[in-house]
Order: sequence, then structure tokens, then C-alpha cells
Amino acid sequence: MLPVLSRSLAAHPWLERADIVHLQLIHNAQFFSVLGLPALSTRRRVVLSIHDMFLMTGHCVYSMGCERWQHGCGECPDLELPFTIRFDTSALGWAIKRRAFERSSLDLVVGSPWQRERVAKSPLLSRFPVHYVPYGVDTRVFRERDRRACREELGIPQDAHVIAFRSIASRKSFKGTEFVERALSSLPEGRETWLLTFDETGGLESLRGRYRFIEFGWMLDQEVVARALNATDVFLMPSTAEAFGLMAIEAMACGTPVIVFEGTALPETVGAPESGIAVPPDAGALAGAITRVLGDPALRARLRENGLRHVRERHGFEDYARRYLELYQSLAAEEPRRAAA
Repeated sequence: MLPVLSRSLAAHPWLERADIVHLQLIHNAQFFSVLGLPALSTRRRVVLSIHDMFLMTGHCVYSMGCERWQHGCGECPDLELPFTIRFDTSALGWAIKRRAFERSSLDLVVGSPWQRERVAKSPLLSRFPVHYVPYGVDTRVFRERDRRACREELGIPQDAHVIAFRSIASRKSFKGTEFVERALSSLPEGRETWLLTFDETGGLESLRGRYRFIEFGWMLDQEVVARALNATDVFLMPSTAEAFGLMAIEAMACGTPVIVFEGTALPETVGAPESGIAVPPDAGALAGAITRVLGDPALRARLRENGLRHVRERHGFEDYARRYLELYQSLAAEEPRRAAA
């Protein structure tokens, strides 16, 4: 709410020359205040992308089953997610957002049906037009490559099993690393298995010594990530909250089967059960799915082919860019709307 650095944005020369102003993740950096939306949307047509639930709630980015965001928040059940607040200001935050949105004129963009459903239920956002643009993945980078060569580059034996996932130990994470650790701890010992992890390094102590590790940490080089995913037999994304799940699509674009949890946007994202596997949010169910995928080459081949087709038909980057261009052109040609005073 408080950042004031963006107050002058409404009068910036770049904005004066713009047909459309498109805002992404305005809450993810301490620069833009939601209180700047009314002035900005008065000057230009503003498109606001919805990436999670933060703009619908008084505090959290995912409600985790709490429904108070539909009625004004307050009595927040978790003051630590996604960042800690000392006092429960969730009702105040919700009310400030409502006031800002009531005075704004916005077009919303969602990347998944999961997001669209929540916008429709939100007293703060449901009044705005919603445009559905499925996320796209750069298939020039995330594509099938020579699996043997990718494994040789990483020093992984060709006959080993390889499992990849995002490793984030913090309880404030929704990525499900704790489920991965419990699932992998319960698997019977057998063929040599390598774990490729992204995001954080360290942790996963119960798996050390039993599995071989390659820890990439926070990797910005997409070429490296793509080659690693091509060396992988299965990618795990057991998020307990997820509005889309881009890395799942990146894995599928590399021909790697993906296992996700039910109850989030991910089953729809990966096209389960035809092109991905979705299981209940339980370590035992996850372990069973891992065993099934690793032990059934025919299943892996089917998931690989269906996954590649799913990405090609729904998440190609050229289609993604084209949809946005068409949206911009359509909005720029319309008469400007005015918000309530």
C-alpha cells in the first residue's frame, strides 16, 4: 500500500506516448502502490495481470482454504504468509484495495481457468472485464534435445533414474518440498537415482547418501535448465497452492512427464490425466505415482508425447504473443471507460 515511488508514473512521458499500460506483479516489489491505480487508469487504458490471489485478499497470496477474502478478510488465520505482519491488518488491506479498485478502470488478464474462477468470486475484482491468455513457454529453449548428450554433460549414467523438482525448505513456500522429501524417503532402494534440484541448495538431509544430487540453486540460465529437464525421467511439482505452474510446462516442452497435486491450477495446466499425472496432496500418493512413472516406460512415452502435443497446442510462445497483441489492439481501438468517482 505504502510505496510512493510510482506516484509520478501517471505523468511520465512514456505513459503519455503509450496506447496501453500493462502491469505485472505490482505487489512483488516495493515500487508500485495499489493506490496509484485510479490516477493511472484515468490517463490510459490499464491492463492488470492476475498471477495469484494477493489483489483479492487483505494479506495472503493464496488463501489455502480460507474464504474470508470473499467477505472482507480480518481474523487472518496466518499472519506469516507470504510475509510476516505483526498485527492483523488484513481487513484494512482488503478495504484499501476495494476503495482503490472502485475508483479504477481496469482490464484483467488471467492465465488459467483457476485464476478466472477466483476473480469471478472476488468482490474486489469481479466488476472488471477478464481476458484469458494461457501462459506460453519459449519452445526455442524448452524443447526436446538429445537425452544421452544432456546426461553426459551432467555426468549422469544413462541407465540411472533421474528426478527433478524445486527445493524450497521454508514453511512459507507452497511448492511442496516436504512432500517430495517424505515420498522419496519411502521409495524402495533399487536402481541408482539422481535428484536434480532448483531454487535452493542444502536441506533434504534424509535423502543425502541415498541419492546422488545435482543442485542448480536459483538458475537464471534457461539453457541450463532446459538441458537438465531433458536429462530427467520425471519432474515433480507437488505445489499445495499454484495459480498456473510455468515450470511444469517447461518440463513438458522438454518431453519430461510431470506429477502434480490436485486442488490447484496444476492438473488443468498439465492436462491431467492424458498428458500429466495429478494425485491427492499426500506423500504416499506422490511416492506411488513416482514409482509408477519410473517403472513403466510405456507410460513415460505416452505422457511425453501427449505432453509435447499439449504444450504445442495450448502454450506455444508465438500463440501467447499473438493473443496479447490482439488484446492490445482490441483495447486500444475501444472508447476509454471511466471508473466511478
